[in-house]
Amino acid sequence: MNWSFTFKHWGGTLLLGTTILILVSGFKFLSPSEIWDTLTWFIIYLIFSVLYSIPTLVVYLLVLYLLIGRNIDSKWIKFILIFVTIAGITLTTSLIDSDLLENLSIYYSLSSVVTGIFLKFEKT
Repeated sequence: MNWSFTFKHWGGTLLLGTTILILVSGFKFLSPSEIWDTLTWFIIYLIFSVLYSIPTLVVYLLVLYLLIGRNIDSKWIKFILIFVTIAGITLTTSLIDSDLLENLSIYYSLSSVVTGIFLKFEKT
């Protein structure tokens, strides 16, 4: 299996999504205490993102395992994996009922698409 793409896509999606969330949420970098607060929130969001993304990662790995043995072009596998990630993000955020998470799926889905496009996928 292509572990490099899998974990780069997963980690990149979480890091970029959390970064977009922090930037859009209106955090400002004016004083050292505000920088510390922003960094603290970034770490908290990242930890929860990792925890909530584990079920999607399991499904992602299962789909990758099923697709890798078939005669499917790498571009289609990459597209399907990005779609699975977006579906997992949407399902996870819809299960969590909170006003804070209103646009969360948009940020993480966008980061999944961007990360997936820029990473190279090779069938092994």
